[in-house]
Amino acid sequence: MPIKKQLQYNMSKIKRFFHEAFLFLTSWIFLKNLAGMIVTVMVVFLLTFWWMDCYTRHGKTYAVQDFSGLTLPEAKKLAKKQNFSIIVNDSLFLPGQPANTVLSQTPVANSQVKKNRKIYLTVTKAIADAVEIPGLTGGNDELYTYKKKLSRLKVNTKIKARRFDNTVEPNTILEVYYNDENITDQLRDGFKVDKGSTVEVVITERKGGRVPIPELVCMQFNEAEFLVGNFELNIGSIIKDATVTDENNAYVWRQVPAFSESQRLSIGSSVDIYLTQYKPDDCL
Repeated sequence: MPIKKQLQYNMSKIKRFFHEAFLFLTSWIFLKNLAGMIVTVMVVFLLTFWWMDCYTRHGKTYAVQDFSGLTLPEAKKLAKKQNFSIIVNDSLFLPGQPANTVLSQTPVANSQVKKNRKIYLTVTKAIADAVEIPGLTGGNDELYTYKKKLSRLKVNTKIKARRFDNTVEPNTILEVYYNDENITDQLRDGFKVDKGSTVEVVITERKGGRVPIPELVCMQFNEAEFLVGNFELNIGSIIKDATVTDENNAYVWRQVPAFSESQRLSIGSSVDIYLTQYKPDDCL
């Protein structure tokens, strides 16, 4: 076939292809199917967007109210109005505070959060938890270290008194008190106190100087102990006779060293005392 006729034949085929394509694209069946596809895609897109918006609450946030100081029922009622839910994740005992009072919250007040957010609260409790406090190791218990141990247990520490002692480092704990009771010996067997309560300690200090010897004979033991402490001395050995049944109300009938107006003792020295239950005859 001549080249010219071949070209004319090819052009005719191309024109026929585009004509048929045009007729197909403009036919009612194609346009109807195309419209259906477009509508389907748009519906799927709109449904997906609506579902995502409902699921994430995109762009909608709400300010969290301040729940601190409210009772737990009050906090739950207020949270419900805002479509929040309340979760109590911690509770603490505070002396003098009524139970179920909100102490803190997460997220904090005025935070912007989405709907249905959980609000975590710390509230007060009616009864304190009891925790076992560590015992003393014997001359190596430094105040700061022991205080840190109690702090981890949420127990407070307070210095009850300072006592002169040159044999150990300053601020070494000698005695431990709880509710005005000496619990030093009980610590060996395990002693529990309430969380949030206060433990008092007697610690050492170092000073120079000398003080007079107090006159203790004829005093009851509790009075003598108080006076010795005021002189910055220590009670040494306590020797009781067979009559003693109540140490605090027993009487001092002898002391070593004996009272002397001229003699002095170094601060922190010890005075041994001898006790009898009844007041000696030579005491006025």
